[in-house]
Amino acid sequence: MGDVRSGLDMSGTVTIDVDVCKGCELCIGACPPRVLTMSEPVNRLGYRYPELASGCTGCAACQLICPDFVFEVFRSPRDPSNKSGAEGARASSRSDSGAWPERPGPQGQERK
Repeated sequence: MGDVRSGLDMSGTVTIDVDVCKGCELCIGACPPRVLTMSEPVNRLGYRYPELASGCTGCAACQLICPDFVFEVFRSPRDPSNKSGAEGARASSRSDSGAWPERPGPQGQERK
């Protein structure tokens, strides 16, 4: 599914902070490409959490409906050689080192 506003064919991915998800499943029904499913395992709170399959368009419907703010959405022009539409889907907001990604603070200043 492309981005109608810009005419670009967009792909996307989301990171999911599975540790704070409370398993409400609102994201599952809100996902237009139907690429979110609930896990069988449970998180540290005892809830099942969404898992991402390939095909994410970066529409942000999951992020907009989530009451626990577990989604971070990333969008980019689709690589024509990648037919699946998802590039690097992950199920954690943390980097492989376990640290949260750095985000700019107010007025573009880095957080300390």
